[in-house]
Amino acid sequence: QALTVGLVLLLLAVLGLGLFARQIIKPVIILKEAAMKLGEGDLQIKVPVFSTKDEIGQLAVTFNRMAQQLENQIAELQSSKEFLRKSEERFVAVLNQLPAFVYLQAPDYSIKFANRLFCERFGEPQQRRCYEIIAGRNTPCENCPTFRLFRDSKQPQIWEMTPIDGRTYQIYDY
Repeated sequence: QALTVGLVLLLLAVLGLGLFARQIIKPVIILKEAAMKLGEGDLQIKVPVFSTKDEIGQLAVTFNRMAQQLENQIAELQSSKEFLRKSEERFVAVLNQLPAFVYLQAPDYSIKFANRLFCERFGEPQQRRCYEIIAGRNTPCENCPTFRLFRDSKQPQIWEMTPIDGRTYQIYDY
């Protein structure tokens, strides 16, 4: 009979210890699942704070603070991105109203941007190189002052050209 009582007490102790361990592990599991959701992009995720007197509670408070800061930073980044997009639209609108053609040429002779007047005079750049669009050539122009800016001097180049449209232009390369 003492053995039975001992086994019952041992079983109760093991069950009690199991329940106690579950209470300790449960907040850790909740934190782990919340971290997974946060990693997947759920910025609204928050974890319950059962107590701030132990390390798990402090970790929950820190997690919630981190999630809120991350949400704030992403919102700020999106706001900045929208501001930049609108600013770029305004800048392009100004360039399109200029009474001169403006284009952005890359070192590989591609045209990354062309304003309205450029497109009206020479057509949309698409995938064509500057020498194809402006000069009607299949190869780069010899001694191209614009390309000299990339290759040598890094100093502004001022020169004249008469492209395929027959007009003479004063060119300012920067």
